[in-house]
Amino acid sequence: MAIVGGAILPYGMGTLIDMNHDDIQSGYLIPLVCFLIILYFGIFGHKVKKVA
Repeated sequence: MAIVGGAILPYGMGTLIDMNHDDIQSGYLIPLVCFLIILYFGIFGHKVKKVA
């Protein structure tokens, strides 16, 4: 997560901002998606599955 978050995602954010005519707020959609994935894991992905 550290390599992707620090190296690849800023490039994606910059590209998205440039595509939307320097609308910086649109670039924050990428971290929003990342935080939603982390939230999903925190709510559903951490549960231990019972094996019968």
